[in-house]
Amino acid sequence: MPWKASKSEAEERQEFCEKVLLHDEPLARLCRQYGISRKTGYKWIKRYKDGESLNNLSRRPKSSPEATPLKVVKAIVELRTKHRFLGGAKIGMILKNRGLAMVPSGTTITSILRDLDMLDRKACSDAKRFVRFAKNRSNDMWQFDFKGHFLLKDGTRCHPLTGIDDYSRFCICCEPLTHERKETVIPVFERLFREYGLPFSILCDNGSPWGVPYGRGISCFEARMMELGVLVLHGRARHPQTQGKDERFNRTVLEEAIRYFKLANMKSVREELLEFVDFYNNERPHCGIGNKCPASIYEPSPRQYPDRIADWEYPVGTETRTIYSDGRFTFKGREMYLSQGMLGKRIAIVPSSIDGSYNVLFRQFLLGRFNLSTSEFEFVRPYLIKGDPREETFPGL
Repeated sequence: MPWKASKSEAEERQEFCEKVLLHDEPLARLCRQYGISRKTGYKWIKRYKDGESLNNLSRRPKSSPEATPLKVVKAIVELRTKHRFLGGAKIGMILKNRGLAMVPSGTTITSILRDLDMLDRKACSDAKRFVRFAKNRSNDMWQFDFKGHFLLKDGTRCHPLTGIDDYSRFCICCEPLTHERKETVIPVFERLFREYGLPFSILCDNGSPWGVPYGRGISCFEARMMELGVLVLHGRARHPQTQGKDERFNRTVLEEAIRYFKLANMKSVREELLEFVDFYNNERPHCGIGNKCPASIYEPSPRQYPDRIADWEYPVGTETRTIYSDGRFTFKGREMYLSQGMLGKRIAIVPSSIDGSYNVLFRQFLLGRFNLSTSEFEFVRPYLIKGDPREETFPGL
């Protein structure tokens, strides 16, 4: 917590609480001044009013019934000391092969080594750079991005939209566009859906038209995809490696295609890109898939693009609201801002597992959770209610 260094944390917290209770300045301004979130601010105000200590409380549990046995920790340390290059996963496999009982997971072993200061931070960082993920089936995930715009000889600026299937590396899209706005992008996706079917998810960055600034809301693109039952995932901000496969494809397009184009006008670029994509998908071996051609692995999705979006029926008794043009809705006398990207959409509001909080649902997606007493959202981001791949961070119901 970024409290000022001139005083102790407890003194800073007390000063913060006293200023809040004077009502001379808005809570939001004081929270920014002290470098804390509103949620943290409310926590310290409650403790202050209840006469509780403002010092940090111990996070250590009273008991640790699942703690790794000392015998196993000793074996982990001995093996790591002897073989400094071994990571947590391999240490675990070796100890299990030796017949040692109650060996924890590789992640837990890594945590033990970290607590004992037996990890080389640089080696860990270097290792992470080469970690790759791949989906198990075609259309589990499509990765999309804009390659970067460039000027054509006729004065037009070209913005190539590229997309590949995560599993097969099959090029779904390599479309030259005149801009990067939703009015042009969404029709391109509708054409792709008619040709290849619907994917389970789409991975893209946080910029326009995929997301909204600072991730605070739902974009029109996300709203449209949710109507089709497609989950939109976003890469971490300023971390293009998340979309590594499409980033690598963009480099391939630049190195093997665009640099040799005439770049006369949009028509010529489109024809040349179509020719390159045909070669890339059907003839060019791809080392990431065992030197096979993407088209030999890719299969179109069985989920067909619907002629019309069917109305969604929420359970009987569920409270529903329609989002106003300014992105707001009212609930129990409170006005809440969700997102302008949800204009005209019908949402459902249900109590969450947290007292005083409510979940906002749209079709089979959880959009956010808000606190009725503070009229503030805890988070706003689409999650699948069932089957979301981000289970480790899924907020739940």
